[in-house]
Amino acid sequence: MSLGVIGIVAAVAYPLLTKMTTYRRFISRPDPFPNYSEHVRKFKTFSSFFTGLSIFLGVLYIKFGNDLFSSRTLTWINLEDGLLETLSAVILLIAAVVALIVAVRLRRTGYTGYRWMHGFLALLFFAMAGEEISWGQRYIGFETAAVFQELNVQNETNVHNMFGYIADHMFVLLVFVWGCIVPFVYVHFRFFRQVLTSLGLPIPCAGLAVGMLLITLMQEQITNPLLGQVYNLRVPELREFLSAIAFLFLMLDSFRFLRPRRSEAVAAAG
Repeated sequence: MSLGVIGIVAAVAYPLLTKMTTYRRFISRPDPFPNYSEHVRKFKTFSSFFTGLSIFLGVLYIKFGNDLFSSRTLTWINLEDGLLETLSAVILLIAAVVALIVAVRLRRTGYTGYRWMHGFLALLFFAMAGEEISWGQRYIGFETAAVFQELNVQNETNVHNMFGYIADHMFVLLVFVWGCIVPFVYVHFRFFRQVLTSLGLPIPCAGLAVGMLLITLMQEQITNPLLGQVYNLRVPELREFLSAIAFLFLMLDSFRFLRPRRSEAVAAAG
């Protein structure tokens, strides 16, 4: 009912909106990074290739991991703070550093949205890295605080496992929306493209978007019947690892294409 009302209001309001001078001025704003916009529409890119390769290797690991590795090695790879989880944290930290570099490089330019968004993403990826390894709890060896013992489903010092696994579901939704819906509306709807450009949100290219869609499908309800189970592996951990790789390549694309013009760079240096 509510969605129907919203749809009717939008259908009535949109023709009126398109006639407004402010709206026309907004959608006609020039693209600040045309090379980036062109990259977003591409399927065959550096980032999409290596993300796709990572997903392919992840599928092979689920399918043949029990045959290729001993149970001791699989335990070392898959358990909490094992190789998989530690690599996820390291990759997220690298993504945070790259995002921060992009934000700093755009200082003193007119690209406020891109600068603040990448600064926010730097903090977000840093927090995600800390959460991934429970802020080093098992490395350092400190005890879980009482509040976390009561509410954390894994008895760890992190926020994302508080009150069950709702954060895991929200994370999958985030990857799907950011990786699939956002690129679609960016390419096909000029108004939303201008909104996303104003916000400075990095946009996955077409190939990376497909990769992020495949990552969201890394669900035990799907992988177990098709590929089987790997000893001591929680598929969500592999999904988080692959997501970290996708985030890193998304930030690397920002680093490659979100560059101030030469005159702006000289002005910023001065």
